[in-house]
Amino acid sequence: MVYAILINCELLPNYYNTYKEALDEVMMRYPDWDDRYDEDGTKNQYSINKVEVKEGYKMNKDSEDANITELYIEKGIHISIHKLLLKN
Repeated sequence: MVYAILINCELLPNYYNTYKEALDEVMMRYPDWDDRYDEDGTKNQYSINKVEVKEGYKMNKDSEDANITELYIEKGIHISIHKLLLKN
C-alpha cells in the first residue's frame, strides 16, 4: 500500500509508504497549519483540524471511504490523503 496526496485536486508527484510520512509532507508544506489556536494565541475550542489528524478523518461526515483522509488548511486549501492498495 502507498499514500498519495492531493492538494486542491492536484496530485503531488511522490508517494509515501506510511500515513505518517504523508501527513509529515503536508505539515512540511504548511508549517503554520495548526488551527487549534487563534491568531492571538488563545485555544480555539471550535477548531475543526488538529495537526495530528487520525487516518480516515473526514471533513464531510457523509463520506464513508476509510481510505481517504480529508484536511482543510486555510483559504480554500483542501487536501486529501489517499491510501492506495496495490495489487500484484
